[in-house]
Formats: sequence, C-alpha cells, structure tokens
Amino acid sequence: MSDAPRTLERYELILERLITAGMEIALDLQEDFAQSEDRDQKARISRAFDFSTRGVRQSLLLLERLQRDTRRAEREARDDALAQDKLQRLQRLNAVRAPIARAIDLQAEGYEAIALSARLTLALSRDHEAPDFLTIPTQRHIQRLCQQLGLELPPEPAADEPATDDMAVRTARLTLARTPFRPPCPGHLSAGRLAKLRLTPAQMLPLRGSWQPMAD
Repeated sequence: MSDAPRTLERYELILERLITAGMEIALDLQEDFAQSEDRDQKARISRAFDFSTRGVRQSLLLLERLQRDTRRAEREARDDALAQDKLQRLQRLNAVRAPIARAIDLQAEGYEAIALSARLTLALSRDHEAPDFLTIPTQRHIQRLCQQLGLELPPEPAADEPATDDMAVRTARLTLARTPFRPPCPGHLSAGRLAKLRLTPAQMLPLRGSWQPMAD
C-alpha cells in the first residue's frame, strides 16, 4: 500500500510520455503528407497517422481514468479516516460520559441531577470536537469535567471484583457525605436510591447509624 502512490505517479509519467511521443509522430506524418505528391505514399502516411493518433487518444483516456481513480481512492481514504476519527471520538465520549453520569446519579437528584446532566451534555458536545480530544487521556477529561460540575468521582470497581463488594460500601459512604441536608438526619438516603447500590446485608453493617431509609 505504501508503494501505491509512487506506482500511480510512474504510470502517469509513462502515459504522458507516450502522448507526447505520439503527438510528435503525428505532426511529422502530417508534414510528410503535406509534402508528398505520390498517392500511394499519401495513403500509407494517412494510415500511419490514424494509427498514431489512435494511440494518443487511448493514452489520453487511460490517463484520465487513472487520474479519476486516483482522486476516488484519495477521497475514499479521507472518508475512511473521517469515519474512523468519528468512531474513536464517539467511543472516547462514551468512556468519559459513563463515570460522570454515574457520579451524578449517586450524588444528585431531582432538578439538580437534571441540570448537571444538561451541563455535562453541553460540555461534551463542545469538547469532543476539539483537535486534542483524543490525545488527552480519558481520566483527565473525567477529572476536569467533575471539577467543573462540582462532583466527586466515585471509585471504580477493579476489573476482578464485582460491583457489590466493599467498593459499593465506600460508594454508599461517599453518597451519604454528598447528600443535601434533610432535617433531622443529614445523612439519610431514600430507599430507592439505596436499592440502586445493590448492597448485601453484610455490606450494610458498616453503614448502620449513618443513614435512615425514607420513602421515595
């Protein structure tokens, strides 16, 4: 594939030389035809002239086709590159959005959660088209956006541990710490939000005394 441009360039050069040589032959034959007075010789010159000009026309058609195919190949390569870039940006956008959306779900609710989600969507729609969006690491995007939105990113579970282990307990504690004040217990969670954490009874033990279930 790396030699393809050089090969096409060499083909174009060959065709251009054939066209030039064919035109020179045709012009010489035209001059010979004008100077000749013998009818048989003129007939032979005429046939040679037709053969030479036919070769020129064929070379011109081949050159035009080659240039057209080259332009199409370049256009398809650009389209493929743009499609690949778009796909990579979409994948990076989803990778950035997912943990922040999870943080919003855990740390906010109601109109506050709606407003934070709208701000996140607006920020990502602007950032994902930036030239350096793919070069900046995903975690840096996440940290910057969480800082802009006033969120604390919950810890991610390790690849070899389920989402309902001790990591979920730490996430619950983080949620309790960030829950807005609701007298008389500032650290309570609604039953619906607590159910989203999918804690086992054993994992609920460290949280006793720090939350009170409420109706949604």
